[in-house]
Amino acid sequence: MKDTIKKICRIGRLAQGDGTSASVYINAEIKEGVLTISGVIGPLRSGNCRGSCGQIDTNFKHRNEEDNDPRTTEPIPPEAFKFAKGWDKTKWLDLLDIWKRWHLNDLKAECEHQRILIPGIEKKKGKEFFYASNLDNIWKIPEMNKCPLCGYQYGSAWKKVKLPERVIKFIKELPDADKPPAWC
Repeated sequence: MKDTIKKICRIGRLAQGDGTSASVYINAEIKEGVLTISGVIGPLRSGNCRGSCGQIDTNFKHRNEEDNDPRTTEPIPPEAFKFAKGWDKTKWLDLLDIWKRWHLNDLKAECEHQRILIPGIEKKKGKEFFYASNLDNIWKIPEMNKCPLCGYQYGSAWKKVKLPERVIKFIKELPDADKPPAWC
């Protein structure tokens, strides 16, 4: 993929604790086959914001509960939005799914086999190998962090995962912001 795709989208408005509301924007870019997504809640002309910025997906309730960030005790549900034109609950949850799975698809610590093996204990040639859907802590178990199929050691290099065409299409078709963000 040689083309760069850049999208700035306004998802909608969120009610704030002080009785006001703040627009939520995301910036999605695919460059050289790598997807990056960031966002801001309530951007201000000063460059500051009324809420979070960066990886704001951690603030929101995802479609699958296991995708919610464990540091967020009360994730914001989709129902809290007054969605902008072209957005709805389904499109927002689809974006969160893509953000969770494909953001920084060139910085994956696991091989293709480790990504697809079922979470839990798997026995291979008399040894037990532990695979989890979230492989963050597997490096702590040195005898269990080698792939039984290719021998790759988890975390020994950054692996790139090719974006599926459906993800590229989804990002391309996101509605452009109906209002410019404050920083423009």
